[in-house]
Formats: sequence, structure tokens, C-alpha cells
Amino acid sequence: MPVESDFLVLGSGIAGLICALRCARAGRVVLVTKDRLPESSSRYAQGGIASVWSPEDSFESHIADTLAAGDGLCHRDTVEVVVREGPERVRDLIALGTNFDLLAEVFRDGNLVGSGELDGVPGVGPGFNNAKERVIALALASPGTDPICSGDRYNRNFIDYGPDNIERFLRVKDDGKPAVIFAAHLANWELPAVIAASDGLDSVVLYRRPNLGAIADAVIALRRGIMGDLVASSMGAPVTLARALEQGRHVAMLVDQHYGRGVEVTFFGRKCMANPLIAMLAREIECPIHGTRVIRLPGNRFAGEISPEVAPVRDAEGRIDVAGTMQAITAVVESWVREHPEQWLWLHRRWR
Repeated sequence: MPVESDFLVLGSGIAGLICALRCARAGRVVLVTKDRLPESSSRYAQGGIASVWSPEDSFESHIADTLAAGDGLCHRDTVEVVVREGPERVRDLIALGTNFDLLAEVFRDGNLVGSGELDGVPGVGPGFNNAKERVIALALASPGTDPICSGDRYNRNFIDYGPDNIERFLRVKDDGKPAVIFAAHLANWELPAVIAASDGLDSVVLYRRPNLGAIADAVIALRRGIMGDLVASSMGAPVTLARALEQGRHVAMLVDQHYGRGVEVTFFGRKCMANPLIAMLAREIECPIHGTRVIRLPGNRFAGEISPEVAPVRDAEGRIDVAGTMQAITAVVESWVREHPEQWLWLHRRWR
């Protein structure tokens, strides 16, 4: 059976897996391995990663050691690039969630001459094997390799689409126009962004950073690369999102939480406050508005949907009316919740 992809990566070592993760941001990836996925030279590199971290160490000594160990077979320019970029690549692995040993050991002429704790940077040791396992886990959770997105693009193993939804998605993806896309805290609400990125939608996703720094870093490390470009909510976020729309990209955000400085809308017959950002962006850029959701189905399956274009409310001058348009968006969310009330996140305080 033929397998189609945008990128073919040969080798499931840590380099191949990192390459697959990066390529997955731009398309579908097929990763070819000679054996089982964990089976590679990376798994047996029990000595760890040699990189410059200690003040007593230097790039020059690592370059000299590598050239000497290569016995004339190494290209010096390649060695210099690998050694000098080493610390940054290790930081990339840390950002992916790798738990390195934090004990730094410094050797000279084969003898241990220093040892001590480093402040948040990895030392040598068996943490490299953990790095390989961590990157495998993230590769399996990335576009093109995520099990939830396995199967034919529009006939997933775990996700059902109706023909109308496929047609709407392709039109939004390929029409060359920007669009704003809203979602709500329904079912597995992060899945639409994962699926859209897997299917090649050029998207920018607004998110609220968790208050606890360690949790925020862990969550973002898991999300990075599998949900489009992520933009944390901030004073500058609206400008970033507007620029993305001006470039013809697609901006997505959740719209069903309380926002004290927002506009008043009616939700289930009661007044509440909604963040008007998505309507303001649509007003500024004059772009289509769509909603998206997944619905949990029996048997660990999902149905994926993208709504028809939501017609914005316009004022007497023909411009998008922000408050009226937020009410139209809120009405769509209410219809979703009424259809599947058991799948909405009722615990947050929508009415205050």
C-alpha cells in the first residue's frame, strides 16, 4: 500500500527524531527505521553527551579532542560547527523535557579533575538514553506521527469527518485568505489545533500561559511544534496576531471564558462578559470567522468539525460590530454545549 508524505526521514536515532519533529511543523512525515523505533546508536550512548558547560572547559579543547579521536578522518569545519552548537542543541533537548543528570564532571588527559552541581544545565551521564526516549515520545505526539492523526488524512483511524467538514477545511486552508477560528472548552479541545497543523493549515494559536512556571514550561514543550505557532496572551499578542492575519495566516483561540474587561453577551439566557479580541481582529483585517470543535464518540473516537462561516454583525457603516459579532460567536458555542453538555468544561466561572 503506497504511503504519501511531505518529508521522508531515514533513521530513528535522536538526530532523525529531531529532524522529524522539525519537519512535522511543515507537513506530514514518514520516519523509516531499520528495526524497532528505540533501536539505534543513540540508545547505546550511555556515556552521555559531550558539550561545553564548565568554565574550566572550552570549545577549543573539545575540537582538539574530537580531531585527535578522529585520527585524520574528521572535517575540521564540521567538527567546529558540531562542538560550538552543542550547548544550544542540549538546551533544545531540555526544552523537549529531557531530564539530564545535573552532576558535571570535568576530565583532563583521561583523569577526573573536577566535579560539582551545575545550576540547571546537564552534565554527562545516562541522561542521554532518557533524551532518546523523550524525543521518541514527542515524535509520536507530533504532526504526521501522532497516533491520534494516524490513517489517511481524511479517513483517520480515530477521527471521523463528514464530507462537508473536509470541503470547508480544504477551502479555508487553500483559499489564500486569512481567517479567525474560535473554539471552546469542549471534549479534547486542543485536538483541533493538532489536527489542523498535521493537515498543513498555516495557523497561529493564542494560549494562556499557566501560572506555575514549571508547569507552563512543561506544557509548552509538549505543545510546541504540534499545534501551529503558539502565541502567549499578553499586551503585545493582538499585534502579533493581526500581523499573522495580514500575512494570510489563520489565527485560532478559545472564546468561552470570562473576561472582565470584555463585551457583554448572553449565554444560556444570562449575561456574561466575553473577550472581544477575535471580533476585533476580524473587524481590523476583514476576514472570515469559523468555529471548530471535536466531539467525543464511543470507542475512543472523535468527530472533527469546522463550522460554516459565521456571518459577522455589521454597523450602519458596514463595519463589523464587535459586540454583536461576539454574540453571534457565543450563540454557536451555546448550540455546541446544548448538543453535548456533558463535554463542556462547566467548572470554570463563566457567569460572574
